[in-house]
Amino acid sequence: MSDQDWAQAAWEAAGQAAAERAEKMPTEQDAINQMHEAYKRLKELGWKGAEYCPKDNSLFASCHPTSTGIAVTSYMGDWPKGTYWIYEAEDMWPANPVLFRLMTQEETEYRQDD
Repeated sequence: MSDQDWAQAAWEAAGQAAAERAEKMPTEQDAINQMHEAYKRLKELGWKGAEYCPKDNSLFASCHPTSTGIAVTSYMGDWPKGTYWIYEAEDMWPANPVLFRLMTQEETEYRQDD
């Protein structure tokens, strides 16, 4: 597949995904309701508000409305004037997570293997 073909396919897939979202959530309120349902479900699964995260620079898992991944995160500084930091690929950048949970043993062991 050429770069141009790949770009065209990606553009069409993005358009199709947008159309599917518009069908599932035609109004702002529909989208807000779905976001709230996801938030409640994650809390049922054990996630807590990010403001309750450890404040000792230890690592924890976090989620963000701008990502579908679970980020390795820490909080640096004195609450509430500190900063959340995401770690990925030997880099880090400031973040603003919505929810956090402690990392599982498996996640912790995986990080130690890096």
